[in-house]
Amino acid sequence: MMSRLKDIYQEKFKEEVKEITKEYYYFYKNQTSDELFAITKTISSNEYQLLKEFFIEKQIYDYQAPYQAIYEYLLENKAYPFHHTRMRMVIFSLNRADVDIVKKMLNEVYAKCYVVEIYNLYICFYEENPTQIQDLFVSLSIDLGYDIILHEGFIVNEAYLGRQVLEYIKIYHDYININKKSYTDLADMILNLGSMGDTSLKLTLKKNVILPLLEDVTLKDIISVMLKNDLNVSKTAKLLYMNRNSLINRLDYIYKETNLNLQKFTHACAIYVLVNFF
Repeated sequence: MMSRLKDIYQEKFKEEVKEITKEYYYFYKNQTSDELFAITKTISSNEYQLLKEFFIEKQIYDYQAPYQAIYEYLLENKAYPFHHTRMRMVIFSLNRADVDIVKKMLNEVYAKCYVVEIYNLYICFYEENPTQIQDLFVSLSIDLGYDIILHEGFIVNEAYLGRQVLEYIKIYHDYININKKSYTDLADMILNLGSMGDTSLKLTLKKNVILPLLEDVTLKDIISVMLKNDLNVSKTAKLLYMNRNSLINRLDYIYKETNLNLQKFTHACAIYVLVNFF
């Protein structure tokens, strides 16, 4: 079949696709292969429709390779798309006219930062640095003259399937009690999942956010004792025979790993919910 296509289309045909550009249509060689061939967009509409009858057309979401990979991860459940093992995720919404301003600022502050659009929301995946993203969005809101709605989600890593990340985004989009507030975070989502009747996402978050911590006996004990003693750091340190500063360092570690701060009431409630779920 490929040799026949080469004969028909000659210079319009490209068999080994190295880069996706706007000048071509792209098709999978067969249903079980990720290999692509391309035909220039100068072919007639009838020829294009005929090719679609015999081959599956590749969905092009973005002509920049990193963004195409992110869309495929989320929408087609393909491979984890980031070189960095951990990427923080925020969801935000604002006037479309101001999106470029926000993207520019994010790219100036975070070395690796990718913004995609799904469900009329903007999802930003970024490599963390000392700049707190909530503070950055507060500054942007002041500059633009209105509140940007911001949600700080979980930390994405290779343990998450793309469809699970998409499920989180979809639930946020659908749940008006969360997505209309100017600022919410992962704890807000976890605490509201019960009222939404969702269990699959809660199980996903327990598996990837909490269970890795509970494998460490020291962290497991810290979480248990903190929850039993009203988040009292001094009392917890005393009961665990730990130096107070050592305990605070461990609490900081839990926050960096989960985006949940055990010293904050709503975050502690969210951790309690996940620990005791099922």
